[in-house]
Amino acid sequence: MIQFKTLVLDTLKREYKNKFLYFLTFLSIIILLALNYGLEIFLRSFKDSASIINIGQRSLEIYYYFINSWSFVLAVVLGSQIIRTDFSLKMIGQILSFDIKRSTYLYARLVGGWLIVFIYYLLFFIIATITISFHLDTFELHFGLILAFILSSLLNFFVILMSVFLSLYLNKIATTMTMFLFIAVISYSNVAFSTQGFSFYQTDFINQFFYILFPHLGLINKWASVYIFSSEIKAFPFLDLIHFFITTGVWATAFSLTFRKRDIT
Repeated sequence: MIQFKTLVLDTLKREYKNKFLYFLTFLSIIILLALNYGLEIFLRSFKDSASIINIGQRSLEIYYYFINSWSFVLAVVLGSQIIRTDFSLKMIGQILSFDIKRSTYLYARLVGGWLIVFIYYLLFFIIATITISFHLDTFELHFGLILAFILSSLLNFFVILMSVFLSLYLNKIATTMTMFLFIAVISYSNVAFSTQGFSFYQTDFINQFFYILFPHLGLINKWASVYIFSSEIKAFPFLDLIHFFITTGVWATAFSLTFRKRDIT
């Protein structure tokens, strides 16, 4: 456990200096300021409270989409380098020489990378909520927003997991492009089965393959988007979440077994 914590902290310290993280944070602040300025101009044009609330809700949706998208990009970028960097700098052998299990090393790096994305996501999530609340003169944080944040954070962990796995075989650019394509295919398969229903007798084997073996990222993200405006939760994707934890656990285990056999010289 001590080794795990040490490696997680080491990941946080190392990636804290990541130039892309600073760039993305700076860009996020600029865009949020621009959105905030645009929201203020729009609200000045309306006097009735119904229009103001409607604009505020739409703005929150835009803020959420923006923050969610950037956190996904950050997850892919960090995932493509948190372990690959150790190989590139030939530090992996030195780290594992301290009698650290490969599985401990792997999961510590994953958790460390996820925490960085989580902190970024949480920071701008809070900023967006406070900004909207300020303009609407009412505090907009409710249980639905918190639930949406939790669901999206879970998705980011899987994104980092797959990015790390691909980074062992592809360079950073190839890993990033493959992940974008990978997530698009998963989301498409989710939409296909959500509209048509799932059946083992369907002939669309590609969609069926992705729907069964990978988490339903598109569906869970869709639920998260719905919860943004729902202070009362009337439905919950229990089956999708159960499927998420099972498939993520299976892929994490398979990844760990593969990593144990990888040559680190």
